[in-house]
Amino acid sequence: MSALYFDILKDRLYTSAAGSPGRKSAQTVLYEILRALTCLMAPILPFTAEEVWKYIPEEPGKAKVFT
Repeated sequence: MSALYFDILKDRLYTSAAGSPGRKSAQTVLYEILRALTCLMAPILPFTAEEVWKYIPEEPGKAKVFT
């Protein structure tokens, strides 16, 4: 993951309309990156991963990061 990629994503999020396909796809990518990185860091930083998992949309009451 490069700073250039996140810079492009940031620009897309700030300049696109709320319902545009480009903005929705950028949000989806960031959501999937957050889920993957949280699952990867869970064995190393379990308490931090649990805290992050509580704030991920669509996930708070469903399960813990370890299930």
